[in-house]
Amino acid sequence: MDMLPTRRIEYLPSNEAYNQWATTYDNDGNILQALDSHALQQFLIPRFIKRLTSEAHSAKPQTITITDLGCGTGRADLLLLAALQDSDSSLLRSLSSCGCQELLLSGLDASVGMLNVAANRVPASTCLSEGFRVGVQYGVYDLRMPDQDVCWTDGSRSIIQNAPADAMISTLVLEHLELDIFFREAGRLVRPGGCLLLTNMHSDMGNTPVNNSMPEQTQKQSCAITGAGFNDALQNVKIRVATDYSHTISDVLQAAADQGFILVDDKVEEMAVQDRMLATQKPGSAAIVGSRGQKWRGVKCWFGMILQLNR
Repeated sequence: MDMLPTRRIEYLPSNEAYNQWATTYDNDGNILQALDSHALQQFLIPRFIKRLTSEAHSAKPQTITITDLGCGTGRADLLLLAALQDSDSSLLRSLSSCGCQELLLSGLDASVGMLNVAANRVPASTCLSEGFRVGVQYGVYDLRMPDQDVCWTDGSRSIIQNAPADAMISTLVLEHLELDIFFREAGRLVRPGGCLLLTNMHSDMGNTPVNNSMPEQTQKQSCAITGAGFNDALQNVKIRVATDYSHTISDVLQAAADQGFILVDDKVEEMAVQDRMLATQKPGSAAIVGSRGQKWRGVKCWFGMILQLNR
Protein backbone atom coordinates (compact mmCIF):
# COMPACT_ATOMS: atom_id res chain seq x y z
CA MET A 1 0.00 0.00 0.00
CA ASP A 2 1.38 3.43 -0.96
CA MET A 3 2.43 5.65 1.89
CA LEU A 4 1.46 9.30 2.14
CA PRO A 5 4.18 11.99 1.99
CA THR A 6 5.74 12.81 5.31
CA ARG A 7 3.71 15.41 7.15
CA ARG A 8 3.77 16.47 10.77
CA ILE A 9 0.73 15.30 12.73
CA GLU A 10 -0.76 17.48 15.44
CA TYR A 11 -3.20 15.89 17.88
CA LEU A 12 -5.99 18.07 19.25
CA PRO A 13 -8.92 17.46 21.60
CA SER A 14 -12.03 16.47 19.67
CA ASN A 15 -13.89 19.77 20.05
CA GLU A 16 -10.88 21.87 19.08
CA ALA A 17 -10.10 19.69 16.05
CA TYR A 18 -13.67 19.78 14.77
CA ASN A 19 -13.96 23.53 15.37
CA GLN A 20 -10.97 24.00 13.05
CA TRP A 21 -12.29 21.43 10.56
CA ALA A 22 -15.83 22.82 10.39
CA THR A 23 -15.48 25.20 7.44
CA THR A 24 -13.93 22.56 5.15
CA TYR A 25 -15.45 19.39 6.61
CA ASP A 26 -17.98 18.82 3.84
CA ASN A 27 -15.73 19.47 0.87
CA ASP A 28 -12.24 18.23 1.73
CA GLY A 29 -12.57 14.86 -0.03
CA ASN A 30 -12.71 12.69 3.09
CA ILE A 31 -13.57 9.21 1.85
CA LEU A 32 -15.24 7.97 5.04
CA GLN A 33 -17.73 10.84 4.87
CA ALA A 34 -18.29 10.06 1.18
CA LEU A 35 -18.98 6.39 1.89
CA ASP A 36 -21.24 7.32 4.79
CA SER A 37 -23.29 9.77 2.72
CA HIS A 38 -23.60 7.23 -0.09
CA ALA A 39 -24.83 4.50 2.27
CA LEU A 40 -27.23 6.82 4.09
CA GLN A 41 -28.74 8.02 0.84
CA GLN A 42 -28.94 4.66 -0.90
CA PHE A 43 -30.28 2.37 1.81
CA LEU A 44 -29.88 3.28 5.49
CA ILE A 45 -32.09 6.38 5.66
CA PRO A 46 -34.87 4.73 3.60
CA ARG A 47 -34.73 1.75 5.98
CA PHE A 48 -34.80 4.13 8.94
CA ILE A 49 -37.87 5.99 7.66
CA LYS A 50 -39.65 2.72 6.92
CA ARG A 51 -38.92 1.65 10.50
CA LEU A 52 -40.42 4.90 11.81
CA THR A 53 -43.47 4.30 9.63
CA SER A 54 -43.89 0.78 10.96
CA GLU A 55 -43.85 2.05 14.55
CA ALA A 56 -46.18 4.94 13.68
CA HIS A 57 -48.82 2.59 12.29
CA SER A 58 -49.60 1.40 15.81
CA ALA A 59 -48.92 4.57 17.83
CA LYS A 60 -50.26 7.04 15.21
CA PRO A 61 -48.33 10.06 16.54
CA GLN A 62 -48.94 13.48 15.02
CA THR A 63 -45.30 14.39 15.68
CA ILE A 64 -42.18 12.21 15.53
CA THR A 65 -39.05 13.44 17.33
CA ILE A 66 -35.54 12.51 16.20
CA THR A 67 -32.21 13.31 17.86
CA ASP A 68 -29.08 13.50 15.71
CA LEU A 69 -26.37 12.73 18.26
CA GLY A 70 -23.06 14.20 17.11
CA CYS A 71 -24.75 15.95 14.21
CA GLY A 72 -21.67 17.82 13.02
CA THR A 73 -22.47 20.07 10.06
CA GLY A 74 -25.96 18.59 9.61
CA ARG A 75 -24.89 16.32 6.74
CA ALA A 76 -27.19 13.45 7.75
CA ASP A 77 -30.04 15.87 8.44
CA LEU A 78 -29.90 17.19 4.88
CA LEU A 79 -29.90 13.62 3.56
CA LEU A 80 -32.96 12.83 5.69
CA LEU A 81 -34.73 15.89 4.30
CA ALA A 82 -33.77 14.88 0.76
CA ALA A 83 -35.17 11.38 1.28
CA LEU A 84 -38.50 12.83 2.39
CA GLN A 85 -38.53 15.04 -0.71
CA ASP A 86 -37.69 12.24 -3.15
CA SER A 87 -39.37 12.55 -6.54
CA ASP A 88 -41.97 9.84 -5.93
CA SER A 89 -42.62 11.00 -2.30
CA SER A 90 -43.25 7.39 -1.28
CA LEU A 91 -41.43 7.63 2.06
CA LEU A 92 -43.21 10.84 2.96
CA ARG A 93 -46.61 9.46 1.97
CA SER A 94 -46.04 6.38 4.11
CA LEU A 95 -45.38 8.55 7.17
CA SER A 96 -48.35 10.82 6.45
CA SER A 97 -50.65 7.83 6.04
CA CYS A 98 -50.06 6.98 9.72
CA GLY A 99 -51.42 10.35 10.81
CA CYS A 100 -47.98 11.90 11.32
CA GLN A 101 -47.90 15.56 10.29
CA GLU A 102 -44.60 16.75 11.71
CA LEU A 103 -41.04 15.63 12.27
CA LEU A 104 -38.96 17.51 14.85
CA LEU A 105 -35.21 17.01 14.53
CA SER A 106 -32.77 18.03 17.28
CA GLY A 107 -29.10 18.06 16.32
CA LEU A 108 -26.61 17.81 19.19
CA ASP A 109 -22.85 18.26 19.04
CA ALA A 110 -20.02 19.36 21.32
CA SER A 111 -18.36 21.44 18.58
CA VAL A 112 -19.75 24.96 18.32
CA GLY A 113 -17.99 25.42 14.99
CA MET A 114 -19.74 22.42 13.44
CA LEU A 115 -23.10 23.47 14.90
CA ASN A 116 -22.79 26.94 13.42
CA VAL A 117 -22.31 25.40 9.97
CA ALA A 118 -25.31 23.12 10.51
CA ALA A 119 -27.58 25.93 11.68
CA ASN A 120 -26.66 28.00 8.61
CA ARG A 121 -27.17 25.25 6.02
CA VAL A 122 -30.18 23.27 7.31
CA PRO A 123 -33.54 25.13 7.25
CA ALA A 124 -35.14 25.58 10.67
CA SER A 125 -38.52 24.76 9.15
CA THR A 126 -39.42 23.02 5.89
CA CYS A 127 -42.95 22.49 4.61
CA LEU A 128 -43.26 19.42 2.39
CA SER A 129 -46.14 17.97 0.43
CA GLU A 130 -49.03 16.21 2.18
CA GLY A 131 -49.09 19.13 4.68
CA PHE A 132 -46.00 17.67 6.38
CA ARG A 133 -43.55 19.91 8.28
CA VAL A 134 -39.96 19.27 9.34
CA GLY A 135 -38.62 21.45 12.17
CA VAL A 136 -34.90 21.51 13.03
CA GLN A 137 -32.96 22.89 16.00
CA TYR A 138 -29.31 22.60 17.00
CA GLY A 139 -27.69 22.65 20.42
CA VAL A 140 -24.38 22.22 22.24
CA TYR A 141 -24.21 18.89 24.09
CA ASP A 142 -21.20 16.87 25.24
CA LEU A 143 -21.73 13.15 25.82
CA ARG A 144 -18.94 13.18 28.39
CA MET A 145 -20.90 15.69 30.50
CA PRO A 146 -24.40 14.24 30.15
CA ASP A 147 -26.11 16.08 33.00
CA GLN A 148 -25.60 19.50 31.48
CA ASP A 149 -28.39 21.52 29.90
CA VAL A 150 -28.45 21.74 26.13
CA CYS A 151 -27.68 25.26 24.95
CA TRP A 152 -29.62 25.74 21.71
CA THR A 153 -28.43 28.05 18.94
CA ASP A 154 -31.45 30.32 19.56
CA GLY A 155 -30.12 31.00 23.09
CA SER A 156 -32.60 28.83 25.00
CA ARG A 157 -31.63 25.94 27.28
CA SER A 158 -33.29 22.65 28.20
CA ILE A 159 -32.67 19.28 29.84
CA ILE A 160 -32.98 16.96 26.89
CA GLN A 161 -33.12 13.75 28.97
CA ASN A 162 -36.55 14.84 30.23
CA ALA A 163 -38.02 14.20 26.78
CA PRO A 164 -36.40 11.15 25.11
CA ALA A 165 -36.78 11.16 21.33
CA ASP A 166 -38.76 8.66 19.29
CA ALA A 167 -35.64 7.83 17.29
CA MET A 168 -31.97 8.71 16.95
CA ILE A 169 -29.34 9.14 14.26
CA SER A 170 -25.60 9.04 15.01
CA THR A 171 -23.13 8.97 12.13
CA LEU A 172 -19.34 8.65 12.40
CA VAL A 173 -19.37 9.56 16.09
CA LEU A 174 -18.71 6.28 17.86
CA GLU A 175 -14.98 6.18 17.03
CA HIS A 176 -14.38 9.13 19.38
CA LEU A 177 -16.01 7.59 22.44
CA GLU A 178 -15.82 4.59 24.71
CA LEU A 179 -18.66 2.23 23.83
CA ASP A 180 -20.19 2.15 27.30
CA ILE A 181 -20.38 5.95 27.46
CA PHE A 182 -22.02 6.23 24.05
CA PHE A 183 -24.68 3.56 24.54
CA ARG A 184 -25.47 4.58 28.10
CA GLU A 185 -26.26 8.10 26.95
CA ALA A 186 -28.02 6.94 23.79
CA GLY A 187 -30.27 4.85 26.01
CA ARG A 188 -31.19 7.98 27.99
CA LEU A 189 -31.92 10.09 24.93
CA VAL A 190 -34.23 7.72 23.02
CA ARG A 191 -37.47 6.27 24.33
CA PRO A 192 -37.98 2.53 24.92
CA GLY A 193 -38.88 0.96 21.59
CA GLY A 194 -37.17 3.77 19.68
CA CYS A 195 -34.67 3.03 16.95
CA LEU A 196 -31.09 4.20 16.43
CA LEU A 197 -29.44 4.57 13.03
CA LEU A 198 -25.73 4.12 13.72
CA THR A 199 -22.69 4.33 11.43
CA ASN A 200 -18.98 4.29 12.15
CA MET A 201 -15.47 3.76 10.84
CA HIS A 202 -14.79 0.05 10.30
CA SER A 203 -12.07 -1.45 12.50
CA ASP A 204 -10.29 -2.68 9.34
CA MET A 205 -9.78 0.95 8.36
CA GLY A 206 -8.84 1.98 11.89
CA ASN A 207 -6.17 -0.71 12.05
CA THR A 208 -4.62 0.03 8.64
CA PRO A 209 -1.41 2.11 8.67
CA VAL A 210 -1.31 4.43 5.65
CA ASN A 211 0.84 7.28 6.94
CA ASN A 212 4.58 7.04 7.48
CA SER A 213 4.79 10.34 9.34
CA MET A 214 3.44 9.07 12.64
CA PRO A 215 6.24 8.18 15.07
CA GLU A 216 5.66 5.47 17.64
CA GLN A 217 5.18 7.86 20.54
CA THR A 218 2.35 9.73 18.78
CA GLN A 219 0.63 6.52 17.70
CA LYS A 220 0.07 5.78 21.38
CA GLN A 221 -2.09 8.89 21.72
CA SER A 222 -4.82 7.19 19.70
CA CYS A 223 -6.26 3.69 19.94
CA ALA A 224 -6.80 3.59 16.17
CA ILE A 225 -3.85 3.78 13.78
CA THR A 226 -5.96 5.66 11.26
CA GLY A 227 -8.74 8.03 12.27
CA ALA A 228 -10.52 11.35 11.84
CA GLY A 229 -8.50 14.32 10.74
CA PHE A 230 -7.77 16.81 7.99
CA ASN A 231 -4.85 18.48 6.24
CA ASP A 232 -4.04 22.08 7.08
CA ALA A 233 -2.41 23.06 3.79
CA LEU A 234 -1.25 26.46 5.03
CA GLN A 235 0.84 24.96 7.81
CA ASN A 236 1.57 21.63 6.05
CA VAL A 237 0.29 19.77 9.07
CA LYS A 238 -2.19 16.96 9.55
CA ILE A 239 -4.69 17.81 12.29
CA ARG A 240 -5.97 14.68 13.94
CA VAL A 241 -8.51 14.07 16.68
CA ALA A 242 -6.55 12.88 19.71
CA THR A 243 -9.03 10.15 20.64
CA ASP A 244 -9.97 7.58 18.01
CA TYR A 245 -11.11 4.06 18.84
CA SER A 246 -11.02 1.15 16.42
CA HIS A 247 -14.25 -0.51 17.58
CA THR A 248 -15.09 -3.91 16.11
CA ILE A 249 -18.64 -4.69 15.05
CA SER A 250 -18.88 -7.49 17.61
CA ASP A 251 -17.80 -5.14 20.41
CA VAL A 252 -20.33 -2.53 19.27
CA LEU A 253 -23.16 -5.06 19.25
CA GLN A 254 -22.22 -6.34 22.71
CA ALA A 255 -22.01 -2.85 24.21
CA ALA A 256 -25.34 -2.00 22.60
CA ALA A 257 -26.93 -5.14 24.01
CA ASP A 258 -25.60 -4.30 27.48
CA GLN A 259 -27.75 -1.14 27.38
CA GLY A 260 -30.83 -2.85 25.92
CA PHE A 261 -30.30 -2.19 22.19
CA ILE A 262 -30.99 -5.03 19.75
CA LEU A 263 -30.10 -5.28 16.07
CA VAL A 264 -33.01 -4.65 13.70
CA ASP A 265 -33.51 -7.19 10.89
CA ASP A 266 -30.34 -8.99 12.04
CA LYS A 267 -28.45 -6.87 9.52
CA VAL A 268 -25.13 -5.02 9.72
CA GLU A 269 -23.98 -3.28 6.54
CA GLU A 270 -20.27 -3.13 5.72
CA MET A 271 -18.60 -1.25 2.88
CA ALA A 272 -15.15 -1.45 1.32
CA VAL A 273 -13.74 0.87 -1.31
CA GLN A 274 -14.28 -0.77 -4.71
CA ASP A 275 -12.94 0.15 -8.13
CA ARG A 276 -16.36 1.30 -9.32
CA MET A 277 -16.41 3.89 -6.50
CA LEU A 278 -13.24 5.53 -7.78
CA ALA A 279 -14.64 6.37 -11.22
CA THR A 280 -17.57 8.51 -12.30
CA GLN A 281 -20.74 6.50 -12.89
CA LYS A 282 -22.51 8.91 -15.25
CA PRO A 283 -21.33 11.76 -17.48
CA GLY A 284 -21.10 14.90 -15.42
CA SER A 285 -21.34 13.08 -12.09
CA ALA A 286 -18.66 12.78 -9.43
CA ALA A 287 -17.12 9.54 -8.21
CA ILE A 288 -18.44 8.17 -4.92
CA VAL A 289 -14.94 8.59 -3.49
CA GLY A 290 -12.21 10.72 -5.00
CA SER A 291 -8.54 10.12 -5.64
CA ARG A 292 -7.86 9.80 -1.91
CA GLY A 293 -9.77 6.53 -2.01
CA GLN A 294 -7.05 4.80 -4.05
CA LYS A 295 -5.04 3.81 -1.00
CA TRP A 296 -8.13 2.23 0.58
CA ARG A 297 -9.05 -0.01 -2.36
CA GLY A 298 -10.31 -3.35 -1.02
CA VAL A 299 -10.31 -2.22 2.64
CA LYS A 300 -13.53 -2.25 4.65
CA CYS A 301 -13.85 1.35 5.81
CA TRP A 302 -17.45 1.73 7.00
CA PHE A 303 -20.27 -0.09 8.75
CA GLY A 304 -23.83 0.83 9.60
CA MET A 305 -26.86 -0.65 11.33
CA ILE A 306 -30.24 0.12 12.85
CA LEU A 307 -30.80 -0.78 16.50
CA GLN A 308 -33.89 -0.71 18.70
CA LEU A 309 -34.01 0.05 22.42
CA ASN A 310 -35.75 -3.05 23.73
CA ARG A 311 -36.76 -1.98 27.23
